[in-house]
Amino acid sequence: MPKFDEIAKDFNKINANKAFFVVMGRSDVQAAFIAFLQRRLETAGTDSEGEKLQTDTAKIQPGGDFYSKHTQMLKQQKGQTITHVNLKDTSEFYNSMRIVSKSLYFNITANFNKGESTIAANFKKSYKSQEAFEDAVLKLTESEFNTFFNVIVKDKITNEIIKQLL
Repeated sequence: MPKFDEIAKDFNKINANKAFFVVMGRSDVQAAFIAFLQRRLETAGTDSEGEKLQTDTAKIQPGGDFYSKHTQMLKQQKGQTITHVNLKDTSEFYNSMRIVSKSLYFNITANFNKGESTIAANFKKSYKSQEAFEDAVLKLTESEFNTFFNVIVKDKITNEIIKQLL
């Protein structure tokens, strides 16, 4: 029968941060994280605080629409939704989403450039800065994060911790 010190010694091998970084470094986990972001944008058109995205031009027009009347016309011609802003006009933005590993954290990045401007330029009335807009778009809501962690990540981290003990 193992002695308490032997068991304690095994537990000292556990590095939960390492397990988390191993799991988050996996391409399937990163793809799932990005899919959570894209699904929210595509289906609800909200930021990480649950606020509906609405362009600046739409804010000053009567009707409470999410796009300017001109953009609505263009989107309808392309067969795209106008019921909410999904940031998916060309899919270029969605396709640029990446998770970059830093030494102590992960950073979600995407190309917010749109021609000679940026996507954020259309949302200046709603966000203090371009960075604030980008952060709000590229974060998961609390509910999304909880689901992502419990459904996608938790078991994988547990398996990594078990590997450390073996």
